[in-house]
Order: sequence, then C-alpha cells, then structure tokens
Amino acid sequence: MAVVASAGTVNTGAIDPIGEIAAICAKQQVWLHVDGAYGGPAALLLPELESVRKQLGQVDSLALDPHKWLYTPVDAGMVLFRDARAARETFSLVPAYLQSQPSPDEPVWFSEYGLEQTRPFRALKLWAQLRHLGLDGYRDLIGRDIEVARALRAALEAAPDFDVLAHGLSIVCFRHVPAGLEGSALDEHNRSLAAGLQSSGEAFIAPTTVGGATALRACIVNPHTTTSDALALLDLIREQARRTT
Repeated sequence: MAVVASAGTVNTGAIDPIGEIAAICAKQQVWLHVDGAYGGPAALLLPELESVRKQLGQVDSLALDPHKWLYTPVDAGMVLFRDARAARETFSLVPAYLQSQPSPDEPVWFSEYGLEQTRPFRALKLWAQLRHLGLDGYRDLIGRDIEVARALRAALEAAPDFDVLAHGLSIVCFRHVPAGLEGSALDEHNRSLAAGLQSSGEAFIAPTTVGGATALRACIVNPHTTTSDALALLDLIREQARRTT
C-alpha cells in the first residue's frame, strides 16, 4: 500500500536514502511516506542537511512531531502532504456540493485532512514558537543540540570504559563497559544504570537496543542542555556504577 522511510529514526537518528527510495516508489506508483517525527526539523532547516531536504521534496507525505525537536509542548503532531487533494479526498466527510476550491483567501477546514473531526487547537502552540524563534532561531538551537551530541560522542570514544554503538543527529547510543563484564551481564549492567540514573533525578537517559545489545540512549533536544551537562553524564554513570557494584 505504501513505503515508509525515515528521516532521522527516534532510536539512533539514522536517515534512509530517501532519494533512492523515492525513485523506486515513483516507478512502481507507490505512495512514499517519510517518518520525520524526530529528525524532520533538522532535515528541513539545517544547511548541512540540504541534500536530505531536497530528497524530501519527492515524497508524498511527511510526518513531524513538533513536541520532539521543535521545542513545542506535548502533544503536537503534523503531517505535510505534497498533494493536499489526496488527503482531502480520503478523509473529508463534507459533501462535494459544499466544498469550495481552495484559495489563499479561504480558511482551511483541517477536519477534512485527517481522522479527527473536532480537533483541539494544537497548531496554536507551534505557531507561537515559530513567531518567537523564527527559522533562524530554530536553526541555531537545533544546530547547538547536534554539536552537544557530537561533543558527547567524542568524549565517549576517548574513554576506555565506554563504547559508542550508534550516533545520528542529536542522538548518541552507547554503553558503559567495565572490565570483566560481557554478554548478558553487560546488558543487565547498562539496564540497571539507566534505571538508577532516572531514579536519582540527576540525569534522564533511557535504555534501548542497538544491534542486539543493550545501550544507553542520550537524545539532546533541550536547548538548555550544554556541552558541560553532556560531559558530566560520564561521571554520573561511573558514580552510579560504583553504587550498584
């Protein structure tokens, strides 16, 4: 029915080869949807991801979650369509004789473009953020998040007791590797670290799985998180490891 690609997966920040996928979908006449819930804003705004942004122009629909990386309060979801008529013809319950042709002067009935008929005004908080920050403001903040993640990755790679398992956009997946631990014992050690850190309130980091191994996932999407904050995470993890051994 459709192909779903990713523009920045939530787990590792990976980006699919969207242009290549789009070419196949166009040839086979298959709808191409891209999940950009987390990574979409970076792909649309940052100059270094211009090639991804151009590829996104070939897709049929793109999902974004402004509450993930546009700093908007939960919940705020968005879908962008290349051809709005496709969505309207699918979801609209307004009979044809009441539909008018879209024009710049006519307000859009958003109830015609999705499943929700009586929808809350989620767009207001995103509109307010856009007015407050502007595109340049978002570029600066998202770019800063990515730089913090890069600094964290560099520090982890330089540390003998950590392994980096994946890194994309502002996400770093890694694990603490004390001497003598491996296999299931190492997985359990890192799950315990995540639970302990969350309970302590000193840092929030979630466990995940990368390539079958349990990892700690750091996702930098708070504009107040600094490089110093991220680097302090290493010492917090080491201290938590000492508490649990």
